[in-house]
Amino acid sequence: MIAGLILAATLLTPTNAKAYSYPQVTSAPAADNKSGVVVLLPDFGREFGPLSKFRGSEKWKHYAIPGWIQKTPINFGATAAQAAGCSGTLQLSPLMDHRENYLYIEFENKAGDTRLIDLKNIELKFDNGTTQNVETKYVPSYPPIPRGWRFVTALPLPTKKPFRGANAIVATIPLLAIDGTKTCTQAIELTRDPRLEPELRSYEAGTLFEVAIGAGSAVARAGDSSQFAGPGGALLLDVYGHPFHSPHHGVFFGALVDYMGNKNPQLLNAATAGSANPSPLQAFFGIGYSYRWAPGPENFQMSYELAPAYALFSLRPAGAKKNTVYSNAGFMQQLNLDWLFTSIHSGPATGDFSLGLTLFHGWVPTGTANSISISGHTFGFGIRFKAGS
Repeated sequence: MIAGLILAATLLTPTNAKAYSYPQVTSAPAADNKSGVVVLLPDFGREFGPLSKFRGSEKWKHYAIPGWIQKTPINFGATAAQAAGCSGTLQLSPLMDHRENYLYIEFENKAGDTRLIDLKNIELKFDNGTTQNVETKYVPSYPPIPRGWRFVTALPLPTKKPFRGANAIVATIPLLAIDGTKTCTQAIELTRDPRLEPELRSYEAGTLFEVAIGAGSAVARAGDSSQFAGPGGALLLDVYGHPFHSPHHGVFFGALVDYMGNKNPQLLNAATAGSANPSPLQAFFGIGYSYRWAPGPENFQMSYELAPAYALFSLRPAGAKKNTVYSNAGFMQQLNLDWLFTSIHSGPATGDFSLGLTLFHGWVPTGTANSISISGHTFGFGIRFKAGS
């Protein structure tokens, strides 16, 4: 499809360090200087980039959204007027990764002279009533396409949402002469096989890896631990992975440190033989399941985590310089509401940054420290900062 690209190695356009990078590669022309390939493909996204994935192959099809086909024939220019201004072949395909959707464009110029594609004015009309233009603010230039040459690009779309419930897209592609005057506009229809279930990633975006840190307070307790532990500060660390590229389901590692208040010194003194500073502390370390979803408003996300946990309880006996640590089996769960306040694109990486509220619960079904039972429930809340990519 992109014959000759393996020979392409000349980088013509510098990397845009601010955001997306669109390096442009031009293949060495044939001996007659009448054929070659101009490639303008994104060098960002862990799944989609780098450019080398697309050289001399059809690997771009690995990212095609399943079920979408090009309905209108790709050959045009049958009339004399079209042959003079727009003659060529055009192939379109919607692509996706976990973050964004893209429009893949491949155009072979068969007109009499050099042409440009007016990337800024490409328009997609969906049969569900929505309209999108491709993102071109990071494209450094519109490369000229000489007669007999092919032009290949993949441009990001502003959002995945229009693909929800869509079964047809009409893409309008304007072509320009080298002086910038419009020569014609081609409308290409893409259709989706309605017998296929839409893939969730085609209309919902999600990160593959996230880390969150937070601080808060344990405000309520139940069970035996409530006899000696009062309100106390809490620290949280959460790590999320989505190995199957699912927008919803993932793996969760959580750490919750609960600085227990000492509301019953007599009880703790009896358990520690009169320690002046028993310093009760509880920690949960769990690996389990995470589920996330969008509650509705733009830039808001909710998530719920449930995990079996390794629970540690720390208490300092009288006369000891260090605490004694007791281990027990436990459980932990969290409910979070996060607000995405910014996304930053830098080279091949894209980062999401959020602030959120979290409700947490830790439970030790059974356990003792010296002569006291430490079983019980801890309930609290916190504020957290999350980063994802």
